[in-house]
Amino acid sequence: MASSFAQQIQDDYGTQHSPILTSLKEASIYNPGVAQKSTGLTDTLYFADTAQLNGHYYNAYYDLNNPIDSGRFFGTNFLGYKGFGALYSYNRIDIATPADTTYNILGLYALFVGTVNSSSTKTATLTIWKRDAAKYAVTGRAKFYIYGEPTATPVATKSFTFPSLTMNSLKKYYFSTPITGVNYDIYAGYTLSSYSFPASTGGDTIGLATCLPPFDGTYSIETGTLDTLVNAATVIQTASGAWKSSAFELGKRGELVCFPIVKLSCAKCGVGVANFKRNDLTFYGNYPNPATSTVNVKFELKSAADVTIYVSDLVGHTISTVKASDLNIGEHVMQLNTSNLASGNYTYLILTSKGDGIASEFTIIK
Repeated sequence: MASSFAQQIQDDYGTQHSPILTSLKEASIYNPGVAQKSTGLTDTLYFADTAQLNGHYYNAYYDLNNPIDSGRFFGTNFLGYKGFGALYSYNRIDIATPADTTYNILGLYALFVGTVNSSSTKTATLTIWKRDAAKYAVTGRAKFYIYGEPTATPVATKSFTFPSLTMNSLKKYYFSTPITGVNYDIYAGYTLSSYSFPASTGGDTIGLATCLPPFDGTYSIETGTLDTLVNAATVIQTASGAWKSSAFELGKRGELVCFPIVKLSCAKCGVGVANFKRNDLTFYGNYPNPATSTVNVKFELKSAADVTIYVSDLVGHTISTVKASDLNIGEHVMQLNTSNLASGNYTYLILTSKGDGIASEFTIIK
């Protein structure tokens, strides 16, 4: 009997939060000028600089005494943050053939953690934003700018009441209508319904799990001005609606466990076409598509890592798992054996030991 996709991920990466969160391996507690807060129930929330789990996922904000029932830095907390996004960069390689250089975005994988009351009416909205092209000064740093932030109008949203979210397990969520013709950078994440802490939380304490990033974002020097332009890997929307870099403006590292399901629209996937990138992982697509007995998945690593590809059916059951250890820097092709699969569409998720991930789909025709 096929195991659930989420269970397979948990077995391999140690991300089953219920038992693990009760035995945090290490934590560094400090007070950033704000006293600890209580939800008014049984828990007290403390601000944590680091909370390392058995696996590579961690939560940057947790309840010391009852970790599974807690607000988090990337979710409900006393700071009032209401939006969270992870940067995925698009790069068109073959300018001469634009038809070969666009993506469709079908949905998102997300790992929400925390506790929700079954009667809650609060909503979380999974969101894709287009990244704008402006630069924003960072307070206290001369000639230092964040380059781009989520646009005011999202390109795709799908709202869920808190009880309808899958908590503490990696889950895929599809948009009602896929985003087509993507040839731009995006932020993938979610927004929260309005609340005041702790009065209106009602014990609902959700957040996206995070993983410690290999770095906090790349940068470039702007021609002429010589300004430093930083690509913010993770951004947070404050209570006032302003977007901030979590690392460079708020001083908190952490990559969201939120992976878009992208599908490359091309005739020659993996051969001189566009790529989609999150930090150290660059995705080139899969080929042939449609396929019969094998599917080749092409990607590139910026730093050495273990890589695992999880193949699941559309229901979410794991079909197969392919692992490769200690892959070097550079391009790689991992082959999936699909000879025993029936005709239809399947999803796969590429995960690295650094915590980066991108998902996609392939089609089998027999």
